[in-house]
Amino acid sequence: MPQDYEITFRWQGLDERIAAYRDGPEIVRTNVNQALHRIGQMMVPMLKAHTPVGASHLLRNRTYAEVGGGPYGQRLVVFQSAARNGYFYGAGVRGGTRPHMPPYRELIPWVRAVLGIGLPEGARVAWLIARKIARVGTRPNPYHVRALEQAAPGIQAIVSEMGVTIAARLSR
Repeated sequence: MPQDYEITFRWQGLDERIAAYRDGPEIVRTNVNQALHRIGQMMVPMLKAHTPVGASHLLRNRTYAEVGGGPYGQRLVVFQSAARNGYFYGAGVRGGTRPHMPPYRELIPWVRAVLGIGLPEGARVAWLIARKIARVGTRPNPYHVRALEQAAPGIQAIVSEMGVTIAARLSR
């Protein structure tokens, strides 16, 4: 599954410093984990709000966050896992595509939903769109950049608050 965003906190080398505190490693791990969960809870709705709807809402509806990690770091990954015919098309929406011939029948629901053109005219319009994509590809839609720009102040606030909390807990 392609990942869209990844935020990683690494504390390798920090263990020696926080080991002097009885609960230091656990305090850091717990607070980093909580901060990553909060960032994920903030990012998913923002990303969904900026995601193009298209015909099926698949890309928007299959947006989620996971927090994981190992002994020297934790990470948050925000995924958009919408697939059609085995192709995860979020990357194509965000980055655009090279020229390729899509199956025009797959475009008919988009033509109906986005352009409001029903059959039989919608099939003809879908064929014309497929031919254009075959010639020039598709333009990128960097909606994820807009979502991240909107989220940046909130992410910074969460990370700053996490640092203050860790420092306060370690100074007890």
